[in-house]
Amino acid sequence: YRRLSHFLSIKPMPEFVSASWIDSGVNIRGHQYPVVKMAWASGKPLTRFIEINNPDPNRTNEIARRFLELATTIKRNGIIHGDLQHGNVLIEDSLQLRLVDYDSVTIIGANQPAPKEVGHPNYQHPERLATGVWNEFADTFAGLVIYTSLRALAADPELIKYSKGENLVLHEDDLKASVLTPTWYRLSQNPAPEVRELTLCLRDWLRRPLDSVHADLESIMRTRTLPVPPATHAPPAPVPTAFTRPSLHIPWTQSSSQPIPPIGSIPTDCGPPPQIHPSAQPSNKAQACCFQACRTPMTPG
Repeated sequence: YRRLSHFLSIKPMPEFVSASWIDSGVNIRGHQYPVVKMAWASGKPLTRFIEINNPDPNRTNEIARRFLELATTIKRNGIIHGDLQHGNVLIEDSLQLRLVDYDSVTIIGANQPAPKEVGHPNYQHPERLATGVWNEFADTFAGLVIYTSLRALAADPELIKYSKGENLVLHEDDLKASVLTPTWYRLSQNPAPEVRELTLCLRDWLRRPLDSVHADLESIMRTRTLPVPPATHAPPAPVPTAFTRPSLHIPWTQSSSQPIPPIGSIPTDCGPPPQIHPSAQPSNKAQACCFQACRTPMTPG
């Protein structure tokens, strides 16, 4: 809070409500405790605003546009909110968007540790919830969920039925699902081509590690695709040092009364047929000919 308060004192931003940290803000039974002093924000939470204005696609699209501007502005100014979600985006009557809840706010380059909070599960990549992975693009995934949901609601107002008060359209169960849920299917069939493309982006990202996408919301919106992850090259297969031709071994029973012909001679009778294991019976005509050749007298020439 101190860093953010100092930052905003130098560069005020209307997207943030003024806030200050007071070390000895309250005295309880002789003990001093810090408090955060914030200006009152009179806007409506994002979900409440959508519930009231959902039948009006123009207003919903306008909020989507303004949210994209907000996300772009704070990223360009080196700020990570860390918990973009419906309850932390307030909309005033003038349609001005303001962010609240600065517990996870980080100033890029300020050498701050990663926040302990991992954000709202209905807006975050499951990997962040599990591991707390954190980088300068930590707002991108949640921002993409919010923007895609707003644009989808503008084109298909009936999607509001998937909102349960703690989400816009997508739910934590959708983000963790390995199969196509009804919500994902509805988004994939949205009338707006942009929504269908962004839905593919989200689905693609959920199949990847969270940290594999180093891009802000602005750049993703420019192409409506995710950046290609770095190629991973498998080590080359070892080169064989020698080649051995495979051979078919057939057990042979030699009569003790029949002498073994000298090497280089041409036998006229192969003697009794080879004792062939049932699993090695000839399986085609060519093999059958090979077996028969051993039983047929050979003539020099």
